[in-house]
Amino acid sequence: MRTHRHLVIIASMKKFKYFFLIVTVLLITACNASDSMILEYKDVQSIKATEIPDRTPLALKISGLVVHSALSVEKITTTAEGSSLIVYVHLAIARPGLSGRFERELPVPDSINEVRFGNENVVIWKRTPTL
Repeated sequence: MRTHRHLVIIASMKKFKYFFLIVTVLLITACNASDSMILEYKDVQSIKATEIPDRTPLALKISGLVVHSALSVEKITTTAEGSSLIVYVHLAIARPGLSGRFERELPVPDSINEVRFGNENVVIWKRTPTL
């Protein structure tokens, strides 16, 4: 006959098995995800795009913080599409040597009128029209 203590231990072991299974599935999914996860605007705390004074050509400082503590910034890349510059912040599973904070200076050629962020292309900066 099983005592109450035995039943509690068995229930705890079942919970641990389910927890372990879920963690394993999440890790496998993260490891098998595409080459890189891209940070989206909605997942950034305090994103800023600030013009750097007295720079020719114009330059911006882009900065922010990933809101997911399990993820870190691995690298930042940009792509020009028409008159837009798109900033991609590539994420990785958090590990020593990486941080969730990012900051990058970007030169903005005269042909670029706006800077967009992530795969969703959220506009984070627009060129002020000259008079």
